[in-house]
Amino acid sequence: MLIVYSLVSPLWAPLVTGLPDGTWAVVGRAFLYSWLALGMAVSWIAKETEARFPQWPWLSKMLLYVGGYGPLLCAVTFAAYIKEWRGASMAWDKTVKTGKVGLAAVPPTAPEGAHCRHPTTCAGN
Repeated sequence: MLIVYSLVSPLWAPLVTGLPDGTWAVVGRAFLYSWLALGMAVSWIAKETEARFPQWPWLSKMLLYVGGYGPLLCAVTFAAYIKEWRGASMAWDKTVKTGKVGLAAVPPTAPEGAHCRHPTTCAGN
């Protein structure tokens, strides 16, 4: 809603300019200004919900939809900073190599007499 307001603010001007300066207006403005931090909290709760309650996948999806992916990335980055500050290991987990590598697909060859731009893949060269 904030993005829509910023894109077409003249359409919303009659609604916004007529707001009273009462308690609800102050609460509404405070909510809008604090949404980035609140979105980070909601997205972090979505991440934790997915890990702790795998039987309710709809709950984490709903929370992530409400919080947003941007705040989720902010929350993950913030959590990484906190772990680094606490002295967590900064080593990458090594990938175990199995040695099972498949051959790459061989490029098709052009038929005899066809014009070929890549002589190494043309038949008869």
